[in-house]
Amino acid sequence: MYETDATCAVADDAEPILTATNDKDGNYAFEALTYTGEDDLDKDTNGHFVETKKYYRVIEKKGTDENITYSEVKYDITVTLKDNGDKTMSVTSDKAKDACDFTNTYSAEDSITLAGVKSIDTRALKAGDVFRFTISGDYSATVTSDAVTGKINYPTIKYTNADDGKTFRYKVVEEVSTVTGVTKSAQEYEFSITVTDNKDGTLTLARDGCYLRRPVSAHL
Repeated sequence: MYETDATCAVADDAEPILTATNDKDGNYAFEALTYTGEDDLDKDTNGHFVETKKYYRVIEKKGTDENITYSEVKYDITVTLKDNGDKTMSVTSDKAKDACDFTNTYSAEDSITLAGVKSIDTRALKAGDVFRFTISGDYSATVTSDAVTGKINYPTIKYTNADDGKTFRYKVVEEVSTVTGVTKSAQEYEFSITVTDNKDGTLTLARDGCYLRRPVSAHL
């Protein structure tokens, strides 16, 4: 918490007047601010106490966890002090004491990249030998193989902490060949990925079933 003026400006080198740290449930509370008439109330030309306003700003200090996006919210608070004329003072705030909430965003990401090579059983690949493959299930894509190396240009499939506890299932097959004299492979690959958020910015991706091996087409 910083003390400001009516403009609510906070200098870059300003020091907070109060700090607080949240507990395990996210709750935090500053120590109470204490006011006295002589120290905090302004006076008129006759030396009488007059209504006085105090201005504060509450912000969250950014932490160092790279997996958390820290809140940019700023709370500007005006406290009004008034002499009651009986040696007591009324203190009112334009914000409720529990109105300064901050919400941070946690994130974790990971990915898998499928891999496979296309080959023909009775001859080497040659120019124009491009084959197509379909991924279906919880991810849909059609990809091709490289005519020189046979490498299949599979995509990277990404996961986030929002996928925690979910299982994603996939199937990969070769499409009907358009290359003369070559039939498509009958091989089909099915596998699943179960995502677990480790709550530390990392994910565990547990595989069940086979990843891709080497799809082979018969040359007629």
